[in-house]
Amino acid sequence: LRGLLPNATFREALLVTLADALFGSDAFVLLGRYLTAVPGDIVLAKPILELLGPAELPRALGAARDASSDLRDLFLGYVSRVGRGREEQIADAAEGLDAERAFAFLEALRDVGTERAHSLVEELSKHSDPAVRVSASVVVQDGSARDDELALLLSDPSPATRIQVLRLAQHIQADALFERVSRLVSEAAPASAEELLERMRTLLVLGGEGGEAQA
Repeated sequence: LRGLLPNATFREALLVTLADALFGSDAFVLLGRYLTAVPGDIVLAKPILELLGPAELPRALGAARDASSDLRDLFLGYVSRVGRGREEQIADAAEGLDAERAFAFLEALRDVGTERAHSLVEELSKHSDPAVRVSASVVVQDGSARDDELALLLSDPSPATRIQVLRLAQHIQADALFERVSRLVSEAAPASAEELLERMRTLLVLGGEGGEAQA
C-alpha cells in the first residue's frame, strides 16, 4: 500500500472508496440536513463531494430537486462530475420541475460535456413538459442568443410555455426581455391571471425601480 500511494490514480481511487464507505447512502441526506441548518458551511462540504464516486448519483439528483439554490448547485456540481455514462438519469430527473430547477438540472447535464449529454439536451428541447422544453432550448445558448431564444419562446401559442419563459427570464436575469414584457403589459395583451402575474413579476425582477413603476 505504501508503494502504491505515490500513484495519483490509485490515491484518488482509494479516497473515493474511503469516502463512499464513510458516508454510504446517507451522504446527501446528512449533508442536506446539516447544510440546511448551517448554510454558511456549504463551501466546506464541496471537498467531501469531490471524494464521492458515481454510486451516489441517484441520491444526489433526488436531494437536489428540493434543495435551496445554493445547496442544489453544490449537489449538481457533483452530478456533472460523475455524470459521464449516466446522462439519461440526469435528463429524467429534470422532468416535473419548475423552470428554475429544470434549467439547473439541464445545466448540469450540459456540463457533463459528452456527446450524449448534448444530444439529450437537444431532444429535451422538444419535450412535452413546458419547463423542460423551455430550459433545454435556452441552456444551449449564450449571451444575446439566449435572450433571442427567450423572446421567440415568449410568442409561443401555449400559455403554459409562456409562463415558464417568464419564470426562467426572472431566474437568469434576462434583462433584454424587459421592454418586450413591458409592451405586453402596456398593450394589455390577453392572458390568464397566472400569466399576467408572471408578467408583473418579470418587470419587477428585471426592471428594478423602473419595473415597479411599469407594474
